[in-house]
Amino acid sequence: MKVAVTGATGFVGGGLVRTLLAQGHEVEIVVRSASSPAAVELIALGARVVSLTDSEDAFSAIEATGAQAVAHLATHYLRAHEPRDIGSLLRANVEFGTGVLEAAAALSAPVVMASSFFQFRHGVPYPSSLYAATKQAFSTIAAYYRLERGLDVREVVLYDTYGPTDMRDKLIPLLIHAAVHGDEVKLGAAAQPINLTYLDDVGDALAILLSTPSPALTTIRAESATTVAEIVAEVGRVTGSPLRARFSEGARANDQPLIAGDFPIPPGWVPRVSLAEGLSRTIAWANATR
Repeated sequence: MKVAVTGATGFVGGGLVRTLLAQGHEVEIVVRSASSPAAVELIALGARVVSLTDSEDAFSAIEATGAQAVAHLATHYLRAHEPRDIGSLLRANVEFGTGVLEAAAALSAPVVMASSFFQFRHGVPYPSSLYAATKQAFSTIAAYYRLERGLDVREVVLYDTYGPTDMRDKLIPLLIHAAVHGDEVKLGAAAQPINLTYLDDVGDALAILLSTPSPALTTIRAESATTVAEIVAEVGRVTGSPLRARFSEGARANDQPLIAGDFPIPPGWVPRVSLAEGLSRTIAWANATR
């Protein structure tokens, strides 16, 4: 089928595009710049590009693809915000996404949209930042399109993801960089739980949600969380050189948002890549690109 993907030049979006192309789907990526390195790589793999002439013109861009399904993964993430960030958060996470849903409704195309575990606490909406609040506001807008416009919107809560090509300011890239360069790394509480899913497994799960009738709210996550200390030890084991990690046990572990809720996983999906295997692949990529 033909799938339109927003956020395709991001880590998760790029992984999904590669999965869809490998499965034989036709993929249209909606990007601001077709000349960015990430977009160029996806074009070389067979993706087609629809460029945004206006960063807020999501409706026209999605409608132009004629897509049979839409993956809306574009987001503007901020751990904490300043007053000057309010407008950009609303434009990216609410206004842009609403244009995507409006276009999908015009195309009668199902939409898979990514939500954040920071929106929830034990299954109940509980935004822990302004970023999470904008995502929650967009979830409410999606409910309108689902209930009043009849749009098949499939919302998926993403936990932590990792894998090759990950350049984000996240735990796994930080640990691998420290392991590769022999640096000491400063971390928070050793017992903080992290729920990690390898990029290929995430792509497979999203592809299922795009092509299979699914519940309105699902989640992509590993069966169980792993503590930061356990992840540090595993990175050291895989690299053969224990990490020099300094934990701040007095730091308050931000573990409440990590218990988002007991939402169902995509139908028929099971993570296939273990943490050890996923770290091995990611470290091998990091070593090859040094």
